[in-house]
Amino acid sequence: MLAVDGGTPVRTTPFPKRALFGDQERAAAMALFDHAVESGNPIGYNGAEETAYEQEFASWHGGGMADLVNSGTSALYVALGGLELAP
Repeated sequence: MLAVDGGTPVRTTPFPKRALFGDQERAAAMALFDHAVESGNPIGYNGAEETAYEQEFASWHGGGMADLVNSGTSALYVALGGLELAP
């Protein structure tokens, strides 16, 4: 019987909190913000950091190409476009 229906709960204590970001991620994000403030330019697409990440990501996966996108939907469009399927 499920706990919601009166059965015994599987967990009796809450799940432990997980760290979403560590010091390294925080420092990298702050460096991006600092650069934007100092240069007067907004954080945009195709910047040096994005290009470096794409290259490192592609290399980590054994080569090829990588293109950062803003959502899973955009990723699906890119993947389907890369297949060059006939209509």
